[in-house]
Amino acid sequence: MNYYNLHTHCTTDDHTVGIITIHNCLIGRDRPDGFLAYPFFSAGIHPWYIENVDKQLQQLETLLESHAQLLLIGEAGLDKLKGAELSLQQTVFERQIALSEAFEKPLLIHCVKAWDELLALHKSIKPRMPWIIHGFRGSAQLAEQLLQHGFRLSFGTRFHPEALRMAWPEHCFAETDDASVSVLTVYRQMAAALSLDEATLKAEIATNFRQLFTL
Repeated sequence: MNYYNLHTHCTTDDHTVGIITIHNCLIGRDRPDGFLAYPFFSAGIHPWYIENVDKQLQQLETLLESHAQLLLIGEAGLDKLKGAELSLQQTVFERQIALSEAFEKPLLIHCVKAWDELLALHKSIKPRMPWIIHGFRGSAQLAEQLLQHGFRLSFGTRFHPEALRMAWPEHCFAETDDASVSVLTVYRQMAAALSLDEATLKAEIATNFRQLFTL
């Protein structure tokens, strides 16, 4: 049974047998050609890197049309502390939500201090595709609120154990994001926080991953 890294910007586990990794391409910052050799990747317009919106959206749509190994749209989302004006962030995010629905790809979300706006969008749009908060570090209370609205949570090297317990078992994933560590490290941290043996955690995350992507 494999380990699964839902989201990374690093190459730490690239040559490790038994680890399935989704590398993230940030449209406007990364060169997409560099990701096409990966078995799986994600791509999206991050709120920090909104530049030429029409060009970026066209580039993302072309990738979606041409590469079946693009499994997730994102990082996409809202950030009140950094990036473009919030109104522009929301416009770009809504365009990516539309692509998520049209291409039937789950949405990987970056959200900082904009939870009310995110929840309002989810309530008004009622998306069919799953929305996953990447690198979730919020409280158990925030986790509960998001889970009640159908969100899923992906956990990295830093998280609140209570929030992880809220998402366990069927709504959680593991990732390394920009940390230069193996995803096995994250699995061990999660297993310890949940007082589980690693094999149980590994089996559940594998099930969640396969259900998310119908693999």
